[in-house]
Amino acid sequence: MVAGNWFNNDNLYLEFGTTKATVATAGEYRMLGPQRIAEVDIDISTLTTTAAIQDNNYFFPIGTNIQIDKVEVITQVASATITSLSVGLMKQDRTTTLSDTAFVAALAQADMDAAGETKVLTAGSTAAGNYVGAVAGAYVGSYATSPTETGYITAKIAGSTGTGKVRVRIFWSAVGTISQ
Repeated sequence: MVAGNWFNNDNLYLEFGTTKATVATAGEYRMLGPQRIAEVDIDISTLTTTAAIQDNNYFFPIGTNIQIDKVEVITQVASATITSLSVGLMKQDRTTTLSDTAFVAALAQADMDAAGETKVLTAGSTAAGNYVGAVAGAYVGSYATSPTETGYITAKIAGSTGTGKVRVRIFWSAVGTISQ
């Protein structure tokens, strides 16, 4: 079977053939109350120093009504060789980076060197991304030009190619009504 992808007339990224059967690595959980959790599994061995989209089917909301409360990085398989890991956001056009460090900003390899290790990032903590702790009225992404846009979660490393797997959980909430 042939694999491939294209952008349709609505500028949506579509896949066909064996490409369409790729396992999803990201999703979302709803908790009791207003908080939600976005979760993405990242295989460090697939990363380079350029931000790469982690899942083609999960879109993180962007706008002034989004609050990122905290981010957890849970080591599933100990990492080696890399210097650090960053997790960010990219627009749906798949080329415009909103922030390479929206959620995680250069988390040191030493914080991911043992299976089961958990690093909690809150506003102001070392390696917390620039959107973590943003209050309602601040921005997540480009709300002024695209108030209803969503973005892809991206990841990249610093240093040489490495190994390991981490799960990143983004705890977020919205001010107002969530209609999706």
